[in-house]
Amino acid sequence: MEQEKVPQFLKEEGKILGLFTFKQLFIYAIGIFLSIAYYQLFNFFFFLVFSFLTFGIITAVIFVRINNQPFYKIFPEVLSNILFMRSGTWQPVRKTVKKEIRIPEIKFKEEKKEPKKKELPKFEQKKEIPSTNPYRFLPRK
Repeated sequence: MEQEKVPQFLKEEGKILGLFTFKQLFIYAIGIFLSIAYYQLFNFFFFLVFSFLTFGIITAVIFVRINNQPFYKIFPEVLSNILFMRSGTWQPVRKTVKKEIRIPEIKFKEEKKEPKKKELPKFEQKKEIPSTNPYRFLPRK
C-alpha cells in the first residue's frame, strides 16, 4: 500500500470567523474605532462619507492579494519604498588610491657619555680589614 504525501510548510493563517483571520479582524476593529471617532468629531454627513471611505480602503487592504500575498503584508514595504525612495541609478565604483607618506627621520644629538666605571662584583670588592688594635674602643686623648 502506497503512503500518501502530506503537504508541508503551509503558511496559511487559521480562520476565526468564517473567512476572517485574526489580523483581518484586528484591521476591521481599527476601522470601527476610526468610524466611532468620526462620529464624535464630525456631523452626520461627514461621518458617513469618512466611514464609507475608511471601510472601503480597509476591505481592499484585507481582501486584495498581490502575488498570492495579502495586501496588508505588502503595504508596509510599499510605504517604505514610497517614503524613502532611493535612486536606482548605477554609480561607478571609485577606485581607492594608495598613497605612501614618508615620515622624515628625526636625528637626535647624541650626548657624549662618560664611560661607566666597571664595578667589581661584591665578592671581588675589597673589604676593610678591621683593625687589630686592642684599644680601638678607648677614647683618644
